Amino acid sequence: MSRPRPFVVVPLVLLLTTALACGDDGATIDDGRELEGVTWILDRGSIDGLADDVPPGARVDVRFEANEVSGTSGCNSYSGTYEVDGGSVSFGPLGGTEMGCQPSSLMELEAAYLSALGQVRTFRVSDDALTLTGGGAPMTFVREIPPEPLPLVSTRWVLDALGYGGDTVASPVQGTDAFIRFAADGSASGSTGCNRFGATYAVDGDAISIGGAEMTLVGCEPAFAEQEDVFQRALFRSARFTIEADVLTLFDADGGFLVSFRGTPAVA
Repeated sequence: MSRPRPFVVVPLVLLLTTALACGDDGATIDDGRELEGVTWILDRGSIDGLADDVPPGARVDVRFEANEVSGTSGCNSYSGTYEVDGGSVSFGPLGGTEMGCQPSSLMELEAAYLSALGQVRTFRVSDDALTLTGGGAPMTFVREIPPEPLPLVSTRWVLDALGYGGDTVASPVQGTDAFIRFAADGSASGSTGCNRFGATYAVDGDAISIGGAEMTLVGCEPAFAEQEDVFQRALFRSARFTIEADVLTLFDADGGFLVSFRGTPAVA
């Protein structure tokens, strides 16, 4: 006579945990950690749904880090705060640079995107895609595979954004060529957009100090002179740096943003 087969009792708590952790397509929903440490790029279908006649090279992206959100909105850079509760997400007030862009469709894209971002209520991460849903059509982003960061030394770092104190961040004055280049011997050189300068620097891990600057004394237009002053002070106050792909950012001793640059690889 055959014995009845034993059956296995699966604890209800395990079933509930699995159901809460995964959606029906395997997407993970938790406390928002799956959002962080990734640059998410808005896909072309979502861009076309926000504005007409947007140039092929237009880029919109978003990055989440410890309740701070930032990105590129088609023309300008933006930043702000966000909060996550399970699969829900909400954004605080967003600020950004105020550069004008052509064609006008880029500005239309930017306005539509930032408006849509303010209406987002839920998020979903599945494989390498992020979907944000709110008052309008869902916006779909794809995970960017970041390139190797450029080296600090020998790269030509061109001024991208300047911090003017508080939450004020501005793009360089139009028509300037402000940059800095670090040499292997501990020297640095560049331009403020008006005058040329030479300096020294020291690096220890992600710590950096810049000083000993010498500069030409060419007279500048008021806008250029103001940029020069802020640029100089940013360099001398630098205490920490990061390099992400082709972006070099300098921070003060308290972690406050000072200045960012876009890098051009050195020619061999």
